[in-house]
Amino acid sequence: MKAIINSIHSDSIPFIGEYMPKMIISFDAHPDLGHWDNVETVRSILKLKIPQKMKSSFFRTSIQTLLTVLMPRSEILSVVPEACVVTDYNWNLFLKAFAGIKSKRRRFTKQVAVSDWRRKLSKLSIKGHMCPPDNLEPLLHLIRDRSLAVDIDADYIFELTESCNTPAGFSDIPIPITGMPKDNLGSIIEVLNFIIKTRASDARARKNGKFKVRLYFRRWR
Repeated sequence: MKAIINSIHSDSIPFIGEYMPKMIISFDAHPDLGHWDNVETVRSILKLKIPQKMKSSFFRTSIQTLLTVLMPRSEILSVVPEACVVTDYNWNLFLKAFAGIKSKRRRFTKQVAVSDWRRKLSKLSIKGHMCPPDNLEPLLHLIRDRSLAVDIDADYIFELTESCNTPAGFSDIPIPITGMPKDNLGSIIEVLNFIIKTRASDARARKNGKFKVRLYFRRWR
């Protein structure tokens, strides 16, 4: 199995592409479902002969969509904290209002935001898991003896907040969020324990008689 941690989520794509796993579990503090309803646009941008930095900028909020396009044979599972889903939906609503774009909705309730997040995931054939508040244990049985890539955006982990390009800024969102940031984000201990426990479920590890986790981390500068 391969584990990748990046402070710029799109940087993980080449490492996952080299491995081509049967399953990808992607951890993030943002839904990253940009262009979920226009996959053909994503394919068109990928074919353009433009600098990679320009493509990365375009895909910055579309990582889950991009994974679906580039790795259609991999099963993808998106892990996002519940508070981050609600925050992201309301932050985008706030930005639209700030830009003078009218909306029928004043704010997203937790129920509506979560329901819409799952709806968009299903359109891309991606499964969703909210941790916290749920834990990661139920995900272990989903691996089902398959090769696995654990893709981690550093902003998912509370202890790595200072190393993130775009940390989950709950205090910047004009809506009430229950609990402190550390309660609404994943912990490094929980994530590392999950990676270690995948050893028993990783098909390539058992076949080769060995287990190796490769961690990639690049600090944003």
